[in-house]
Amino acid sequence: MSAKTIALSSSGSLLAAAKRLVWKHGIKRVSVEDISSEAGLSKMTFYRNFANKEAIAFELLRSLTEQGMHSLSRS
Repeated sequence: MSAKTIALSSSGSLLAAAKRLVWKHGIKRVSVEDISSEAGLSKMTFYRNFANKEAIAFELLRSLTEQGMHSLSRS
């Protein structure tokens, strides 16, 4: 597996974990440690993929917006 594939896999796992936790607890109650733990990854891996909690929250919002726009365009 290439380094790029691993990074994409890690960021995807982190995003999926963030999505689950944010929906359940809200962004204010979720920490980088919570997201990393939920994804089964280290905090170091988190910070290799995202600068901070705000960065993953922004990416999560961007991803959800993109999915919504894609769904609307198919309607």
